[in-house]
Amino acid sequence: MPTYNELKRGKLKLIISSDGQENSLNIRQDIKIYSGLFDGSEQEHFIIPENRYVYLHVAKGNLRVNDLVFNAGDGARIRHERQLKFSHGHNAEILVFDMRPVETNYPYR
Repeated sequence: MPTYNELKRGKLKLIISSDGQENSLNIRQDIKIYSGLFDGSEQEHFIIPENRYVYLHVAKGNLRVNDLVFNAGDGARIRHERQLKFSHGHNAEILVFDMRPVETNYPYR
């Protein structure tokens, strides 16, 4: 049986969701959280679902997301992309939060 790190090596592994799919932790929020480990030539593509946005956090290391380099501690709210390509990792660990859009009538942004 693969270890937890092996399950997310070179790909995004769903770790938290609203319905517990793929053996993820089940929470009562409209969110999916993925974790991934990337090093060297490992690559992954992530399609951002329609009417959703993504928050990306690099927990350690560095990697390229599309054509931008992200380092440990970097984060980004991504709204106007449909696809993310993770590549050129160097001991990188990332979290990807697939979130519902903020309602436009919400008073705080």
